[in-house]
Amino acid sequence: MAGGRHDGRTLLGAQVSLDMRAKQARGPQRSGSHTTAAELTPVHDPDRPVAVSSGLAWRVPVYGGGILSVALCQAHLDGEAGQAECPVCAYDRRNQATHAIGLDQAEHAEESHEEAKS
Repeated sequence: MAGGRHDGRTLLGAQVSLDMRAKQARGPQRSGSHTTAAELTPVHDPDRPVAVSSGLAWRVPVYGGGILSVALCQAHLDGEAGQAECPVCAYDRRNQATHAIGLDQAEHAEESHEEAKS
């Protein structure tokens, strides 16, 4: 580029640069078969179980675990209240299958330990 003259490569490079800046300003373009990162981000779904761990149980699915407090979910797993009074079981009946599961596992482990000693 001497004396105000441009060769084809410089103009082409400037055009490509302008095209790239325009695309960045518009954002990602969607086509029929592509999804954006926002579409792949998990959405909070209250119907989806959340894995909860307690002192007696590890990674047990609890429905409503994302909404209810962790302490309530842990008390549910450890059977600290009866099933009829348990707010986690009352929130979603599917949680009744895991009520006091940690306590059941601990009792089973204790029985196995006692059998191994005798």
